[in-house]
Amino acid sequence: MPGSASGDEILEFTQHDFIAQGDKVVVPSRYRARIRSTGRQYETDIVNIWTIGNRKIEKVAIYLDTAGYASAYRQSASAGT
Repeated sequence: MPGSASGDEILEFTQHDFIAQGDKVVVPSRYRARIRSTGRQYETDIVNIWTIGNRKIEKVAIYLDTAGYASAYRQSASAGT
């Protein structure tokens, strides 16, 4: 999951809406960060889906561009040369 604990410097995190229906809350968001180890920036839309039961969060599913996120963590082929 993106975030400062995972080595990201969060530059923007904007939650666009909170859509509640039944036991689900869907939160579309925009995320932009700089990866500390590579200096690269990463930007993506994220969707969080929260499942609520017994007045508690039971489950959170997070959807984002994982290939783009992984790419931002990779060192370039010319790094260190």
